[in-house]
Amino acid sequence: MRGGKRRDGDVSERIGCRNQALLAELLKLPTLHDTQFVMIRPYSGPKGWTWELDRIEPEVGPEQRKFADVTGVVARLQQQFDLDFSPPPPA
Repeated sequence: MRGGKRRDGDVSERIGCRNQALLAELLKLPTLHDTQFVMIRPYSGPKGWTWELDRIEPEVGPEQRKFADVTGVVARLQQQFDLDFSPPPPA
């Protein structure tokens, strides 16, 4: 049981770090400098566990450039920070 709780804490910590990294990168873009909040969620993708953008505030409207900027940043950070939910190797 204890190992499961620690793993959940590790996952939560990694997700929190990804949230912060994503927000920092979005704030660097002129079109998204007013971003106040982002939330990601983990999911099992075609190459294993990864994450996706769950929410952004203020919401990005239909303006194509803002949407493209968000999509590009998310894709780049997904490659850099894919989550690894696999159990640690046996000692």
